[in-house]
Amino acid sequence: MAQEIKNEIHVDKGLKYSDEFETYTIQLKRRKNYWWLLLLLLPLLLLIQCHKDITVRCVESDGKYPVIGQEITIDYDAHFLLKEGKFLPSDNVRITQTTDDQGTTVFEDLPCSVFSYIFYCMSKADFYMQSDCYQAAQTQCNFHYTRNVLLDLSPLREDLHVLLLDLETGDFLPDGILVYEYEENGITKTDSVRAEADGVATIPQMRSCGEMKILKGMCYGYADTVRMDVPCQQLVIADPREALRLRPLKERFTFFVKNKETKQPIPNASCTVTLTHPGQSKTQIVRHVRTSIDGKGIAVCDSAFVRSFIAIHASKYHYKDGDLEGGPWIVEVFKDQEDDIRTVWLEPEPYLQEFINVDSITGKPIPGVKNVIRIINPGGIPKDDTEISNINGIFPILANEDACVEVISTKDGYKQKRTVYPKFGEIKDEDRIIRMQPEMITLQFRTVRESSWSILPDCNLEISGSISGSLRPVNSGDGNFPVTMRKNELLSIVASKKGYATNSTKVKNCRYNQLTTQKDRDIPLKKELLIDRSLSDDDVPMAYSETQCYDLGDAPVSFMFSCRLCSACTRITITDANGNLITTLGNSSGNQRFTSPTQRICVSVQNDNGHAFEYHIRQ
Repeated sequence: MAQEIKNEIHVDKGLKYSDEFETYTIQLKRRKNYWWLLLLLLPLLLLIQCHKDITVRCVESDGKYPVIGQEITIDYDAHFLLKEGKFLPSDNVRITQTTDDQGTTVFEDLPCSVFSYIFYCMSKADFYMQSDCYQAAQTQCNFHYTRNVLLDLSPLREDLHVLLLDLETGDFLPDGILVYEYEENGITKTDSVRAEADGVATIPQMRSCGEMKILKGMCYGYADTVRMDVPCQQLVIADPREALRLRPLKERFTFFVKNKETKQPIPNASCTVTLTHPGQSKTQIVRHVRTSIDGKGIAVCDSAFVRSFIAIHASKYHYKDGDLEGGPWIVEVFKDQEDDIRTVWLEPEPYLQEFINVDSITGKPIPGVKNVIRIINPGGIPKDDTEISNINGIFPILANEDACVEVISTKDGYKQKRTVYPKFGEIKDEDRIIRMQPEMITLQFRTVRESSWSILPDCNLEISGSISGSLRPVNSGDGNFPVTMRKNELLSIVASKKGYATNSTKVKNCRYNQLTTQKDRDIPLKKELLIDRSLSDDDVPMAYSETQCYDLGDAPVSFMFSCRLCSACTRITITDANGNLITTLGNSSGNQRFTSPTQRICVSVQNDNGHAFEYHIRQ
């Protein structure tokens, strides 16, 4: 019967009864289950300790860019049935690791147990990250059934502040522009911001741990300043130490100083140039320059900040001070203006110069000179004035620099002097000395003998004028000699000759008009009496006596007598030609004056012991 069955019958829960099943008898047998025997091993399984790995990956919020080098911490409690002799111990596990260049870190061999898988299967593990560059992130996962953890991190962002300053003055640059370039997630970006009133340019919401590849400060009138690779953390506050200091652009400019009336350049004018910085400090730079002396009257100011405001004050002796007109001017605009706009106009004003009248021969000042002054200004009416020189020969003239000045100087005893100065302002110091030539006269003098009024040659002369001083000649030669003197001075002549008495009184402080005749100009010299008598001891015998007579000239005669003799043995007697006693001397004597009524005198010497003696007679 079994052989007739063509199909197998599969008995299972889905089996449906059919009539063909009537042919068979199915006997069911109960199956025995032995799995409960495993329950006897369960306590041993709970003692098994195990380990597991958990991979943590850190990415930024968009999930594309891994976060490298950040510290990730896992914190969980590991539970055991029995460990190191302790029943049901729990260990807190805290491990910190750093992400690799893929933003991943693997916490390997984390301790756990079968016991914890069964009885603490829902226990949690905390994963967190704290950083100066990212916002704190934390997540909690089932410890036993977690193999991979993803942490989404948001970078910390802050506003960055860059201070734009003037390199020289330290002023804020409120109109400056900051161009910055940075890299974020591999993409290079460039943008710009404008500085506020305090000179601070604010870059919004930049990564606090990022880096500015390029910071470029720009401002009108300044050279661009660039810094590279600046950490963002240095720019969190507007620190002057991290400021971009822009160098001011400077240029050279020129200007002129000219006469307001004649429009002519003024050389060597003193100019004060004040450059005021446009910043909040209003720093002023003052420079002192002078206009050129080449006739152009141009002044040069080098290296001036192009945005500085210009003020120019010019001055020149004999001109009113002047200032630059128009404006306000800044250097950049002023330097390209026409010459007349870049000109400081000075109005001439009269000024005083002192002149001096001097003698052309002696160089001494002449007081009391009458100076008639004519001043002719350009295109003006002549103006006349008169000044008398003072005791020092000085007189003033007041005129404009461009005036033509004529001076006519007159004084008794001097020739009239006319002096013309084409341009008052160009008078040199030596030209202010007006040398006047004195009027001279030559007189003929003679030296004569007083006794006969005959010519006496070869006399020594000392001739002096009250103004001229010493005059020539110094010798009368053949007795006739000329003297050239000033008409307004006093003349004195001293004539002398050996053997004659000096004459210093005939011509003494005489004016030329007191010497009109030849007799007035004859200088008589009187022959000088010179008598010397001397005998030594060898020449004088014992009991010696003598008498000597001398002719002294016209009576009465005045003469000087001196002697040296022995007072014990010598006596001198002087008598006139009639034998009348004039004096007796018994001692040595200095010069004594005596008078004789006669032309002739006699000197008698009486010597008792033969001693030396001497005597001298002078007119």
